[in-house]
Amino acid sequence: MMKEIEFTEKFGPGKCWKCGLKISSIDLVYEAEGMAGRPSFTKVDYGVYPATPQFCKKCYGNFNE
Repeated sequence: MMKEIEFTEKFGPGKCWKCGLKISSIDLVYEAEGMAGRPSFTKVDYGVYPATPQFCKKCYGNFNE
């Protein structure tokens, strides 16, 4: 059985790991706790965004369906 993923809400900037949307500093980003994976970072993005899995509001909503 898979462990349920826990999310924390934070303000950006961020980049959604699922759809690649860049999230501004005034919008909420949802960070997954204890989730392994690899983001679709470009060389420019690397170092700008944290390595914690982040999701936009739309993709976060898909986890709860």
